[in-house]
Amino acid sequence: MLPIFTIEKFYEEKGILLPSSEQISHAMCEGFYLSRFYNEFQEMISKKKVF
Repeated sequence: MLPIFTIEKFYEEKGILLPSSEQISHAMCEGFYLSRFYNEFQEMISKKKVF
């Protein structure tokens, strides 16, 4: 029941784009927490603290 994240190669086109997808069990993770993860990840990318 672990989440599976697939992150592809990032590229720059009007900013940094990072195609990704996830597979989660709704019983284990509410969509609210997944949206918080992506919002924080977006902030980190925008501040260039990742890569």
